[in-house]
Amino acid sequence: MQLALISLVVSSSLLFLLVRMFRQERIRGRRFFEHTRNRFDDTIVRFYAFCDTVSRPLRRDTLRHSLHYFFHQIIRSLKKTIRAVDTKLDTLLRTNKALARKVVKEGTPSGLQEIAAHKAESALSPEEQKKQKERAIGTRL
Repeated sequence: MQLALISLVVSSSLLFLLVRMFRQERIRGRRFFEHTRNRFDDTIVRFYAFCDTVSRPLRRDTLRHSLHYFFHQIIRSLKKTIRAVDTKLDTLLRTNKALARKVVKEGTPSGLQEIAAHKAESALSPEEQKKQKERAIGTRL
């Protein structure tokens, strides 16, 4: 708490002295230590110009570099995703190929062949077909 109070007192005192000095300079019509202050002002202007010259290319290219980096990250993540999907598809392709070879080797009947076999097994005899037909015609009348 004491440090904050000391800082407040010192800052307020310096502000008061600077305001008084600038008022006195205005009344007098001349600056105090004019030669030294002019040299200091020139040094500050040159330092600002140097900083501006050095930082201009950085300011100009920062957005462009940021966008390049952003798109690079997006493309990199898409590449990883595509690589993962490609790996999964390769695995599925190998599995499917192995199953196809197994089916050809074993001679397992296809789905249509199984349906035809079931139809032949569950077919009605000619007598049952005749009874069914008569029953169907009788219900229509």
